[in-house]
Amino acid sequence: MKPVARLLLPVVISFAILPAGLNAEPDTQPTQEERVRARLAERAKEKAEKNRPDAEPRDEAKPAAASPQAAEPVDPDITALPEMEIRQTRIHDLDLKIRQLNRDIRREQRKVKPTDSDAALNNPKASRIMSIFGGESAEQRSSVAAERVYLMEQERDLLELMKLPMTAAKLSELEGQVAALRTVRRNLDVELR
Repeated sequence: MKPVARLLLPVVISFAILPAGLNAEPDTQPTQEERVRARLAERAKEKAEKNRPDAEPRDEAKPAAASPQAAEPVDPDITALPEMEIRQTRIHDLDLKIRQLNRDIRREQRKVKPTDSDAALNNPKASRIMSIFGGESAEQRSSVAAERVYLMEQERDLLELMKLPMTAAKLSELEGQVAALRTVRRNLDVELR
């Protein structure tokens, strides 16, 4: 009977606690999800009020309009520049390309110095004998990797330049240079054979 009591004891205790758990009052504090939803609803209301054309200007704009400098007449020789819209998509795309290029540079820099096993298996004497099979020595592969790192660093510098404001002609010229560097980098193994 003792083993049966041990097995039934957790079941009896859970039934004794269960009704107390059902009658317990729920937490009155909002959960994290409810707080986030409430905050999002508040921001949506603020944005809707701000974008209404018949809305009154906010309190922050009123003191600037009431300043003594604004009351002075505007000089007719002063010309107001047109407003510029700033978009971040181009810069964001360039930043992603630069980040990926930095990863590729780090990966390729590991190939610049051959490992001991690579140097032993692909020493220059053995690679000359095996060159009919397309084998390369570790030195050749490390020189190709160093050249590829150099080209990728040049490409990264050009991408950094493209982030600066410039004319459309200069931008297209830089894009052409980047495309040329990528082509050279892709064909690097074929050219050095």
